[in-house]
Amino acid sequence: MAPVLVLAHVVSSILQGHFFATPAWGDWISLGVFGLVALYLMVLLPRLSAGGGALSTVVILGVLIGAHFGLMLGGSLWILLMSSASCCWSAISC
Repeated sequence: MAPVLVLAHVVSSILQGHFFATPAWGDWISLGVFGLVALYLMVLLPRLSAGGGALSTVVILGVLIGAHFGLMLGGSLWILLMSSASCCWSAISC
């Protein structure tokens, strides 16, 4: 697509209000979720078996990704949950 058309689409989206907004409480939610994931990785995960730990980590990862995209598509809210999801992913890949 031509650059002028891309710019026209961007300007049109901004003028029509089709953009993501970060609520005032979004930083606190992001920090809280990150803390909960860190507690899970430090306290609960070492106590689980290999299969149970992998399953619970995959479930948490799915919930985080689903919540992130659900908030983006459903409410046009941008809340940073992918940093917490990347911590879960790194626990799976190790």
